Amino acid sequence: MKKLFWLLLFSVGILNAQLIDPYSHQTLTETTVTSVIATGTDDAEEDTATNTPDLGSSDLEFNADSGNQSWVGIRFTTNLNIPAGATITEAYITFQCNQSQSSSDVDVDIHGEVSDTGTFSGAIANVSGRTLTTAWEDWDDIESWTIDLYYQTPDFASVVQEIVNDGGYTQGDAIVILFEPTAASTNRRIAASQNHTTRDAPELTVKYLE
Repeated sequence: MKKLFWLLLFSVGILNAQLIDPYSHQTLTETTVTSVIATGTDDAEEDTATNTPDLGSSDLEFNADSGNQSWVGIRFTTNLNIPAGATITEAYITFQCNQSQSSSDVDVDIHGEVSDTGTFSGAIANVSGRTLTTAWEDWDDIESWTIDLYYQTPDFASVVQEIVNDGGYTQGDAIVILFEPTAASTNRRIAASQNHTTRDAPELTVKYLE
């Protein structure tokens, strides 16, 4: 059976890991990048009753907001020097809880926007109406959240893989992640947005091989 060996190399602000195949002697480098939302218009909620995006909220409400189903859109623009066609090994977002919630039946699907169309606006359906990746990831039965603690999405590497494989993608382009409400309930999980504080804003982590 083949054995693969990892070497970890550290530098300022970035983690590189080398994967060495002892049979082919091929060396691949795994790089980890992180990105925090840069501006208040790079995250948004969209109430499905009116499809009007809210760009100024201090929180992001997953699955429902004010009794209606709610989309959430998040756009990351900084420190994403991911090469086109790179092999994505892991991708997830870390959120800080802005309000404790323990109700059950909170489900969303995680999509990407195939090609970034810019920061969010107040135009009707500017979150839900974007062109979605065919790849998506379930985030079902989201656990109870406690205020000020941090929570992580499931791995959605396949979503980011489709984005960087798209012919319109260029190294360094923004990555847009969209959360579609899928639970029949109006229960929710509430995370801090960029408008709350930049320090508490959602953070994207992507690991890739090249």
